[in-house]
Amino acid sequence: MALSCRKRALPRKTLRSGIDWDNAPPETGPGRRTSEDEWDPLAPIETNVSLLKGRAHTPATLACRAAAEGDWSTYLRHAGGVLNAECENEAEDETGTTAGHAWLVLRAFAERARFDDASQRFEQVHAGLERCIGDQRFLHSIKNILTEATDRSLVEVAAQSVARLAFAENGRARMGAAGFIETLWEARSRHLGERHWPVVARLSEALAILLQYDANAIRFWALAIDWIVIVDAFRGEVQDSPDEDGPTFALEAIVALIAFQKAQLPASLVMQLTELVLQVTVDQLAAMNQREKDPNVFLGRIVAASALADRLVCQCLQKDAVETLYRRWLPMIRQATVEAKWEPATTWRLLSNAANVEAIYDRVNEVSGKGAPGRRSRKESGNAGRIATRELAGTESPKKLDETSAKRRGGQRASRGSGRARCSSVEVAS
Repeated sequence: MALSCRKRALPRKTLRSGIDWDNAPPETGPGRRTSEDEWDPLAPIETNVSLLKGRAHTPATLACRAAAEGDWSTYLRHAGGVLNAECENEAEDETGTTAGHAWLVLRAFAERARFDDASQRFEQVHAGLERCIGDQRFLHSIKNILTEATDRSLVEVAAQSVARLAFAENGRARMGAAGFIETLWEARSRHLGERHWPVVARLSEALAILLQYDANAIRFWALAIDWIVIVDAFRGEVQDSPDEDGPTFALEAIVALIAFQKAQLPASLVMQLTELVLQVTVDQLAAMNQREKDPNVFLGRIVAASALADRLVCQCLQKDAVETLYRRWLPMIRQATVEAKWEPATTWRLLSNAANVEAIYDRVNEVSGKGAPGRRSRKESGNAGRIATRELAGTESPKKLDETSAKRRGGQRASRGSGRARCSSVEVAS
């Protein structure tokens, strides 16, 4: 029997130990404290005990301590009770106790169950993901929070937890089979309507990762949602969201859907997405030149837009879209990669997608001559694109870098086919 999470919305400040997290300074790593009264579940155990003032043996405390120590069996034993209490009990006052404890428990999981540059933690993280994704009670509690919880902060960290769990062995397939595609889409639609942009961003991130698995894309289309409705929902986030990561995740979700081999887009929709690629690239390059924010914020969107351009030309082969991207988008990318000093892996991906656009343009227009791209197969055109990329970039493919990243992820990326985009949210579980 499904558990009920219905309760009235509580003030945001009362749900996170009294801290105004909207105005808190950015995170600097595990163990950070923003005030003397805040309990950070990742801080050293003795620090937490001194701050908890007699609460050091509550289930939430024990669960967070176990997560920090990598004891995932103990974590699940205590976390289950906390998350179920959040789903079963209605808040009868404004303390936000159950919601606050549930947030701390999931936050501890999301922070510790992530692959990062600390390669010595890889096996511990992988074991933790396997242990947690196999616990049906844990998954059921997360689904209930996504479906019915009224605390936006709690829904946000629940979506982040789904993104982490997708990196377990066959995680995308297992999370899709557990029904998270439908749950995430419904939650995203609800919060998009209320313009809760930070929550929408995390839900888009989780969808972008799960939809890279073809069986999940099939489940998504089984919801009988129209293409126009889907694209408008993601395009609205790209154009309107003030969140730094949200537009990038929305673009990556569109890329994952188009990369699905059986996806057939109407011609009008292909042109709309082509214009979206141009709009995002122009706007982000202009904003980057003005240096309003961290350049990486804009660069992530540019890379995601380039991945969408690559998918549009390779998957749809619509002449008008290919020509538009070739004549208007390609020169911008080439000029930007020449003038900007970006890291080699980023430059490589941009130029690789640009070279694919050029190769497909030659193929569509049937360039004459011996060995012309117009006479090549799609696979040969893709190879030509990669060769052209090496010539444009003046460097070899950062193969060793990708191999190292793959080892740290334990081969988490699903089989995506030749030329499919590499989403930033998949490269590192951010």
